[in-house]
Amino acid sequence: MIENLKQKIEATITVSDELWNVIRNEWKEIHVKKGDKLVGYGELNTKVFFVLSGSLEISLILNDGSSKSVWFYLDELFNVATTQDSAFLGVPTKYEITVLEDSVLLQSDCHVLDKTAEKFPELYKFKADGVLQDSILMNEIRNHIITLKPLDFVQYLYDNFPIFVERIPAKNIANFMGITPEWYSKLQKKLRLESIHENY
Repeated sequence: MIENLKQKIEATITVSDELWNVIRNEWKEIHVKKGDKLVGYGELNTKVFFVLSGSLEISLILNDGSSKSVWFYLDELFNVATTQDSAFLGVPTKYEITVLEDSVLLQSDCHVLDKTAEKFPELYKFKADGVLQDSILMNEIRNHIITLKPLDFVQYLYDNFPIFVERIPAKNIANFMGITPEWYSKLQKKLRLESIHENY
């Protein structure tokens, strides 16, 4: 399944045999189960995960020990996950990464990838462009969750990112929005009723 990663990279840059051999040696395929903890709170972790299939959630662990969903990674969207505070600042992470579906991942190390990108400028461009594009889209979604009413934000997800609604458990989306699962369920029901009325 590592060929999926090659296809993604080749959509942006030309991958030489030398570069591909290095990439193949750096990434390890792992199979994880729903509910597994990839990275735990307080770990010093520099791993990076490419989602070949399945989905992940990253949560911020608050002072009272509770967790707050802050992002999701899927094989079709936002498919590179890491705990940035630990990976880039070298400090124990305030986050944890949990597996939401049985998943197949490629696992590597941020520092190893950085060294490879230094050797292969084309890979550095791919990495920089990918980070920029994902950051812009993440900020767009987060800005909408701040500015829209909950009902309008759920409608925004349905209209623009239906994969979130289809693949991410309702309780996790509710946690991400800062509302109860019951409230989220009511919002979904209201949108369904409105859709039915519009079609008649």
